[in-house]
Amino acid sequence: MLDDYDIWSMAQAPDDPDTIVVGTQPANIFVSTDGGKSFGPAKGSFSEECIFVGKPRVTQILFDPIDADTLWAGVEIDGVHRSTDRGRTRKKVGQGINSQDIHGVSVVKNGGKLVYATTNRGLNVSRDNGETFSFQELDSPWQYTRTIKPRADGDKTVFLTNGNGPPGSTGRLLRSRDYGATFEDAGLPGTLNSTPWTVATHPSDPKLIFVCSNLGQIFRSIDGGESWIKLPREFGEVRSTIWQPLA
Repeated sequence: MLDDYDIWSMAQAPDDPDTIVVGTQPANIFVSTDGGKSFGPAKGSFSEECIFVGKPRVTQILFDPIDADTLWAGVEIDGVHRSTDRGRTRKKVGQGINSQDIHGVSVVKNGGKLVYATTNRGLNVSRDNGETFSFQELDSPWQYTRTIKPRADGDKTVFLTNGNGPPGSTGRLLRSRDYGATFEDAGLPGTLNSTPWTVATHPSDPKLIFVCSNLGQIFRSIDGGESWIKLPREFGEVRSTIWQPLA
């Protein structure tokens, strides 16, 4: 089923480890309900062609932390798509978003619900479950954004990666202490070699956070993002990062 596709994103349902959803290039979504033994295509359509990358790709799959049946997909380059049945069907949403070149999607619980989308032209926020988005300008030399992720302890802290392009030659990790309403420089040490690309956080130890640049630098915080060290090991290129407890 997946032999003719490149897999660009994957998510496992938090309440059902047998439900796994993958996003591909050419853009499509496939759903497994048997722990990955078999996959079936979701119902819905994506654009078949796009600028820059030729064929669109699903850059992120996200299970909604508030509504367990809702699934989000960010597509480069075909906007934000939403499913209300765990990926089996989907539709394109996001009227008003400033670019269809979606890099990341995140849901932030702030007493209500904020849906964020990062693009090549900056950060966008929705307050109506993704139906409409508005541009949220950053106090930064650049508006290019990749990953937005709330810290795994569910407090007000949100991290956003920001740089001068793909892969870029420099950038910043931004931190919000108010659910993403405002951001400040999180203070990654040294000189960055490219745009920061990924943020990894886990509820088993939300103070342990990893950030990677696109060209392989790794930064670690053990105090929830208040301070950082650069690890000596570097990789050639990083597109995705997770960390998992051993047990």
